Amino acid sequence: MTLLQLTYFVELCRTKNFTRAAKNQNVTQPTVSNAVRDLELEFGLKLLERDNRHLALTPAGEELLDMALQLLSYADEIRLVMQDRAEEKKRLLMGIPNMTHAAGFTDFFRLLHGTYPDMEIQTVHDITANLLPELYAGRLHLLLVPYQPTDGRCRYLAWKKTRFLFCVSSDHPLASRASVRIADICHEPLISYFGDIYLKNYDLRRRYLELGTEMNVVYRCGQINTMQDLIRSGEGCGYVIESTYIGEGLVGIPFEEELPVTLWLVWTKESERHTVVKKTLRAVREYLGAGEEP
Repeated sequence: MTLLQLTYFVELCRTKNFTRAAKNQNVTQPTVSNAVRDLELEFGLKLLERDNRHLALTPAGEELLDMALQLLSYADEIRLVMQDRAEEKKRLLMGIPNMTHAAGFTDFFRLLHGTYPDMEIQTVHDITANLLPELYAGRLHLLLVPYQPTDGRCRYLAWKKTRFLFCVSSDHPLASRASVRIADICHEPLISYFGDIYLKNYDLRRRYLELGTEMNVVYRCGQINTMQDLIRSGEGCGYVIESTYIGEGLVGIPFEEELPVTLWLVWTKESERHTVVKKTLRAVREYLGAGEEP
């Protein structure tokens, strides 16, 4: 029995057609037929029921298919891990929302670059809801996001604790305030950020309704710079993570009742098979375990 024979067998089970299976595998039809025949001879079992128009699995064939799918999947993982080691890949593929990137990536990059100078960090920017499928598909190794996804497939590590500020233009009437309450800002037009689901953690909609109003989001944008420019020009105000706003022409005001936010590193069990992920998590854990706060 070989992995190639099992590959042909699985493709035949998927297509239920020898010709299509052979075409999809870029081999001749006799190659697929011979692979199945050799498996049957080796096991002394009939795997398929055939007639001129139909192809069906026997109970033994169904059992082999289940095991073959698991084996081939694990073989793919082995191949990826071995390629990762053989080619000495040192590229970490990260997904980060733009606001999180501005708030927490600099310290993260400084840590990894200082620990592993040869490691390349490649980032993809999108909202968390769009980054998670990329993580699950293995196209990203790690996410840095402002809330914990509820999906049980994820593993987490708190990277940085910070807070939200209320950002206004420097000539806004609230700009001189040392702090604000929700009641002070509930009537202000808001410039927000795509993927601002993390604001739901603070039940702001209910708080606004209790004050007799609703959140008035006049514009949602995908770039932090655009958000800042609109606030700077007086088109609205916004909730921003501390350290993400540029001070010139802008003021970030703390809330009397703080709105804390934790930036999380998120990955999957499958991600941990990559050497670059193991090295990253080891460096982060050692850094945080030393009692240092990013």
